[in-house]
Amino acid sequence: MPVAKKKTVAKSTGRKIDWTVYGARVADESEDFTWKAVAEGDSVLGTIKSVEEVNTRYGQKAIIKMTDVDHVVSDGETHDLGTGQLLIIWPTPGLIDEMSKSGADEGDVVEIELAELVDTGKGNPFKQFSVEVQK
Repeated sequence: MPVAKKKTVAKSTGRKIDWTVYGARVADESEDFTWKAVAEGDSVLGTIKSVEEVNTRYGQKAIIKMTDVDHVVSDGETHDLGTGQLLIIWPTPGLIDEMSKSGADEGDVVEIELAELVDTGKGNPFKQFSVEVQK
């Protein structure tokens, strides 16, 4: 009668794998609010605190940090931010172009609005933004 072989189970080494290196997403634990412009009319009004470059799994990307946010509309819903809470924007190339054209700078009060979604015939529409600097 044949004898069944014992299966060997690898023992844990006690090390932890950092899955973010392989693209795992981690919940943002910060109190910051990330603005997502999804629907036409989505907008934000606040003061530009800084524009920074961050490393992502897709390479370096710009983020805009805003403070003293007066209003936020994202996906058609109004959101209230707490006093001192930062608003984060991951700008598209089109928004970066509009910010540059407007002359927006750190410390400026800026209103950004998703003015139009243009069908490109591809999966995602082109987002046309309007930017108004209030000096």
